[in-house]
Amino acid sequence: MARRSASRSDFTIDASTRFLVLTGDEMTLQREAIDQLRAVMEAEHGAVDVLGFDGEQCTLADVLDELRSFGLMQQHKIVQVDAADRFVSEHRAALERYAENPVDHGTLLLRCGRWYKGKIDKLIARIGGVMKCEALKAPQLQKRMIDRAKQEHGVTLGRDAAVLLVERLGCDLGRLTNELDKLILVVEKGQSIDGELIDQLVGRSSDEQAWAIQEAVLGGMAAGSGSGSGPNPATGRMLEKIHELIDVSRQPEVLVAYFVADIVRKLHLALVMKRNGVPDGQIASKLRLWGPRQALFNRALERCGEQGLARMFDRVISLDRRSKSGFGKPMRNIERFCVALDEPVGMGR
Repeated sequence: MARRSASRSDFTIDASTRFLVLTGDEMTLQREAIDQLRAVMEAEHGAVDVLGFDGEQCTLADVLDELRSFGLMQQHKIVQVDAADRFVSEHRAALERYAENPVDHGTLLLRCGRWYKGKIDKLIARIGGVMKCEALKAPQLQKRMIDRAKQEHGVTLGRDAAVLLVERLGCDLGRLTNELDKLILVVEKGQSIDGELIDQLVGRSSDEQAWAIQEAVLGGMAAGSGSGSGPNPATGRMLEKIHELIDVSRQPEVLVAYFVADIVRKLHLALVMKRNGVPDGQIASKLRLWGPRQALFNRALERCGEQGLARMFDRVISLDRRSKSGFGKPMRNIERFCVALDEPVGMGR
């Protein structure tokens, strides 16, 4: 068996892999690596035997005896140790010795939550590698979804649509992959997946539901009449969005009330940070506001002023107290708060 260079850093799984460590909590990446290992071994050796052990219960002898024994039919075997953190910690020296002289007819696969570098890494690098399977960040997930749609299915997923998909589902690779595959089923090869299709078929995450309410509330604050004369269309949109989440999405009224209170809390926190000279960019990062969301938030904050925001903060505390004490129906209390936002609030600037 040809050995790899000990200094190699661009490790990829291939038929020469005899020792593989998967570390991290992203199970989808781990499963993909295991599937890749099995595929390359089957391409090289034909049938491959995969034997699994629980790292919390198995002994070192169990694992090494299985690796060193020959199968009756298969030319190659993969011996997989799951939850191997304690197994590695207790048998590190023995694993180093094994890495110096591994069997040629088997591959040792360790799945660990964490991996501590040491002498063993250089030994493993000669016959395999350590792969990090950690949670991906939003930009990485967006690119991955775009590439998957195009390369595996011949479907175009635009960047804006990929951003929307990740915003809606969060940074869960497994869930994103499953939802993308569902979207691909309803479009023809060569066609595109757009935001409208995602809106129709992909459910909103709790974070996005919260923002839908908070965006409506901020819109009401930023576009209020400021004079109390005549109805404010933004207030109507705010109430429509609240009823949509409660009546259609079946969100609890208490949770929707929390979403409303949370955006007022964020406005108050932003005002305090402004007083202390914190830059707008740092405030936006702290409150997780970007792009149009940040602009809308800043317009609402500017219009409210200190006195207006103080009154609004008192109102939302009253809303919370009334809801928790059972005084009035939660939906009615939310409506009263939203309508009160249409009152003049910019007097303190």
